[in-house]
Amino acid sequence: MYYSTFPIQKQAQKGEWDYQLAAVYTVGILDFVFDEERDSGEVMHFVQLKNQENQVFYDKLTFIYLEMPKFVKTEAELETDFDKWMYVFKNLHKLDKIPTRIQGKIFEKLFGEAELSKLKPTDMMAYEESLKVYRDLKAVTDTAYEDGYKEAENVYMIKLEEERHQKEEERHQKEEERHQKEEERHQKEGAILLLLASGMSPKHISEKLNLPLEYIESLKSS
Repeated sequence: MYYSTFPIQKQAQKGEWDYQLAAVYTVGILDFVFDEERDSGEVMHFVQLKNQENQVFYDKLTFIYLEMPKFVKTEAELETDFDKWMYVFKNLHKLDKIPTRIQGKIFEKLFGEAELSKLKPTDMMAYEESLKVYRDLKAVTDTAYEDGYKEAENVYMIKLEEERHQKEEERHQKEEERHQKEEERHQKEGAILLLLASGMSPKHISEKLNLPLEYIESLKSS
C-alpha cells in the first residue's frame, strides 16, 4: 500500500488540473506465503478496493501479489510466458546466463539490467542500501516470530514512537528556523524604516544594502 502512493503522487500537476489519474498497478514479489492462502495452489493474487457490496470501488488501483515459494517448476517444465517470468523472478540471483527455454528481447533486456557490475556507483549504493534495509527488516521479523507476537508488537511500537519523536523534532526545528527568518526579516525591515526616517533616499539604501529598489520603496509606502 505504501509504495503504491508514490506513482499516484507523481501524477499531481501544479496549477489547474482535472484530477484524472492513470491506472496504478503495484506488483509484490513475495518470498513468503499468505497464511490464509497456504493450502491454495494459486501463485498470483489480484487485489482491488471493494465496497460492502463486494463491488470494485476504484478500478485504477490494483495490487498483484506473487507467492514465490509456491512456484516450483523446473526449467524443463516451463510452458507459458507466465511460467518463464516466475522462473526468472525466483532464480535470477543465481543465473549467470539466459536459460535455453527463456529467450526473447524482453528477457535479454532484463538480464542486461540485472548485471550489477554495470551499475553506476550511486545506483550500486542505492541497491546495497535497499538490500541492507531488507535484511534488517527480515532479521527483525524473524526475531519477532521466534520471541512471540508481543515482543514484535513492542518493537514496532518503539519504532513508531522513535519515528514520531524524530518527526516532531524536525517539525520543531523547521518552526524555529521559520521564526528566526521572520525575526531577521522584521529586524531588516525595521532598520530600513529607520534609515528612511532619517532622510536617506530609497535609492541610496538600495545601493548600500544591495537590495532591490522596489523592495525599499514598498516598505516606504507601507
